[in-house]
Amino acid sequence: MKRFFALLLALLMVLSLTACVSSNNAAQTTATETAALSPEAAAEQAAAETKDTTSLSDIIRVPFGYLLDWLYVFSSNYGVALILFSLIVKLVLLPMSIKSKKSMLKMSRLSPQVKALEAKYGDDKQKYQLAVQQMYKEEGVSMGGGCLWSFIPLIILLPLYYVIREPITYMMHNSRSISEAIVAFLQASGENLGKNAYYAQLAAAGHIGDYMEELKSLAVTANANLQAMNFQFLGIDLAAIPTFRFWDCEGWSEIGLFLIPVVSAGLQAVSMWISQKMNNQVATNADGEQDADAAKTANQTNATMMLMMPLVSLWICYTMPAALGIYWIVNSILGILRDVSLTKVFNKQLDKLDAERIARELASREVGPIRVYNLSYADPSVVLRDVFRFDTLIVGGPTYNGNLFPPVAELLDRIAARGIPRRRFGWFGSFCWAGASVRLLAEFAQKMKWDPLCDPVEMKQGYSHEMCDPCATLAETVAGCRCGK
Repeated sequence: MKRFFALLLALLMVLSLTACVSSNNAAQTTATETAALSPEAAAEQAAAETKDTTSLSDIIRVPFGYLLDWLYVFSSNYGVALILFSLIVKLVLLPMSIKSKKSMLKMSRLSPQVKALEAKYGDDKQKYQLAVQQMYKEEGVSMGGGCLWSFIPLIILLPLYYVIREPITYMMHNSRSISEAIVAFLQASGENLGKNAYYAQLAAAGHIGDYMEELKSLAVTANANLQAMNFQFLGIDLAAIPTFRFWDCEGWSEIGLFLIPVVSAGLQAVSMWISQKMNNQVATNADGEQDADAAKTANQTNATMMLMMPLVSLWICYTMPAALGIYWIVNSILGILRDVSLTKVFNKQLDKLDAERIARELASREVGPIRVYNLSYADPSVVLRDVFRFDTLIVGGPTYNGNLFPPVAELLDRIAARGIPRRRFGWFGSFCWAGASVRLLAEFAQKMKWDPLCDPVEMKQGYSHEMCDPCATLAETVAGCRCGK
């Protein structure tokens, strides 16, 4: 689905630029004709030949133009206005991003259940798909939402492109005939509006301040909304189109212009990589167990997107005004911050939901009551309360600088300080120094004189197929205790 949307949007971009080329050729012909006329005659001719039409996309472009204009007046800096524009767009889309992110994380955590359904229904794909859809519905997971919302920045880019390309029309709120009259007047006055006539309005906006009185004196532009605009940002002209010919760059203005697409593509790649990592996708095999080969296959599925999106960003930023590159850079940075923060928040919530789901499943098998806590997030006082209530306890985690993971060590210190007696105790270690965790937890059990449930588990580098039997033994032992067996 993601690949389809990406290819579709890339095709739309190509078609848009093809239209730009044809319009550019027509505009160059018009510019040549108006050059022989006086500025006043050129303006009147351009206004007469231009039809004041509106399109359906103006429903988005016009509000974008008003917003960008207000931000430019507010900040007195075009680059800052674009940054604030990106921030506002992100905030407006945040509720949808929250829903999409939560859905993607839930989908990742439900991978083992999906694999179990696949094994259950075998070749009956229809029943399997219905079962998966029903499970996603019960868990509040949207199957397509995560894919769709990831393309919102590209969809916004198209109307924003027109707002940036035609500031006299959209930011100064003039009709197309008046906008073309202003461009024709400046061209006939000898101003160089660049070789690419498709961006003539963008170039003309930077010269309006020099011709304010003359334009106000013309009948065709007397009622025009005129504004002197400065497209400089950090010494870079955001109205200019970057070039990949870095060997021809002289001075910071040209070097900075060249770097904008490079930084944009780089940040796009970093943003997608972080998003993939933060989604914490659980790739499993047919038994619902974590599988390195399955994880590699899942990553290969996203490899096309991770390669394509930065290249699309690079191409767009080298073919369009630098202002779009600034928008894309800010959008990527804000996207990284959003993904990191939302993932942390939702992981905490989903850990709690997973614990409740596990407890419900165990209760349905007459095993319980059971409490499951992630000590990275859980309130130690709440965990300690349940330690007093229950007679069986399993604790596990990695080491940290030769000691137990701090939240685990803090809980054990509080238990030891209260001298809680007579508990059945199981423990496990995880990641590289699993053996050290097992040893330290064994020392704690001996100190507290608690009864070991069974042999501890050393999950080096996390859970794997080899760890299935030891973990199952530990879980079954606890289940047997909670069932009174």
